[in-house]
Amino acid sequence: MQNLSPYLTYRSLLAQRQGKGFSEAEVKDISQQALQQLAQLHDRNQAHGSISLDTIAHDPNQMRVVLTASNGSTSPIYLAPEVLQTKQPTPSADIYALGVVIIVLLTGMPPEALKLADGKWNWQDRCLVSDQFIQILNIALNPNRSFRYVNAGQMLKALQDLVSSNVNPSNANPNIHTAPTIISTPPINQYPSPAPVSYPPQQPASQPHNFPANNVNPFPPNTVVPPFPTANQSIPPKPNNIKRKLQIGLAILGGALLTGGLAFAGYWYYQVKNTENSLQAIQKVSKAISAKSVSNYKQIAEAKANNQMLIAAKSNYEKTGDLSKVETALASISLDSRVRVKAEELRKKLQDDSQQNNDLIKQAEKYYQEGKWQLAIDATGKVAATPYWQERKKKIVKDAQNKIAEAFVPPPPSAPAPVVEQPSAPAPVYEPPYEEPAPRPRPSRPLFGPGSY
Repeated sequence: MQNLSPYLTYRSLLAQRQGKGFSEAEVKDISQQALQQLAQLHDRNQAHGSISLDTIAHDPNQMRVVLTASNGSTSPIYLAPEVLQTKQPTPSADIYALGVVIIVLLTGMPPEALKLADGKWNWQDRCLVSDQFIQILNIALNPNRSFRYVNAGQMLKALQDLVSSNVNPSNANPNIHTAPTIISTPPINQYPSPAPVSYPPQQPASQPHNFPANNVNPFPPNTVVPPFPTANQSIPPKPNNIKRKLQIGLAILGGALLTGGLAFAGYWYYQVKNTENSLQAIQKVSKAISAKSVSNYKQIAEAKANNQMLIAAKSNYEKTGDLSKVETALASISLDSRVRVKAEELRKKLQDDSQQNNDLIKQAEKYYQEGKWQLAIDATGKVAATPYWQERKKKIVKDAQNKIAEAFVPPPPSAPAPVVEQPSAPAPVYEPPYEEPAPRPRPSRPLFGPGSY
């Protein structure tokens, strides 16, 4: 750690820009130097705990970024969500705080103006940043610690891969690594100087006629050529004789032959030169194809290794339900890799799967606590078939079934009730049918005398 007094904090440097942020190249340079110093702390399992615009400073003497100690007044807006709850700094929380510093430097705006009410950061539309750098910063600013860079070494690796991928290979020497410099003053607009105006050269007065570009005399040797008249001289009359005409005819014929020879020689020179250019072009194409083949081979090998790493991370998630290895695997894959998109899709898919299954398990546990055991069993019906989630489902189902079995246990059997015999009806008594008795005969009485009425 360095003392703060000899340095210029990036809060003061940002204030000098009057609301204008730093460029992406400057911020990448600042981030790499800060991460290199943070990585030394994180490698010793230590955390800074107070990363902000006041603890990242610029050394004007050595032209480098320095990481300073805190004065004990770090703003809570730089703290990761888990630090606000636990009050315990971690290397991953340092990455979150550094991400806040970076977006403030890019936009030139205070962090309070970039954070929304729901805790999300709204900064991408307020500065010009490449998509690859946006992805790195979104990982650093993720509110979920499991989806954030674990330490400064991981983020530094991702940032170095991005910077190296943006270097032009034809102009860069991979064996030379120069230390980055910090530009503390705003860049001055450079305007290109006007192109020079070229004028055709003047013809000397002594040579009024233009000969061929190779300065070859078109007349054959031993030919007498009359001198060219100057401006003050008059042209003498031509002699009209056979010898003069013959000389002129020979001169014309010699000039024609010389011109034809030069044209023929120029044609063959052009053909030879064109052939050499074609051979050079073929060699360049061959070298480019060879380099492309080597590059493709490296990319295929890298993609194969990345695929194996993603398969292992997915298998670990299915067994343990932990997404941290998926995030670690994604962070180690370069942004220009062929499997980067596939890795992003896998992370999104596993995040959705984890969220969905967590919701189902929580709902089932809620039903279980409320005594709705059958609803708890039904809620686990859509849980994923992977080992980790099935193990959690099995526990809830088993506990709910035990509760249901306890609630519906039949009462113990009681002694059998005594059998009461019903009295049987008495046998019917036979009664003969009623017969009216025959009338008895009345004794005869005397009509008169004793015994009469």
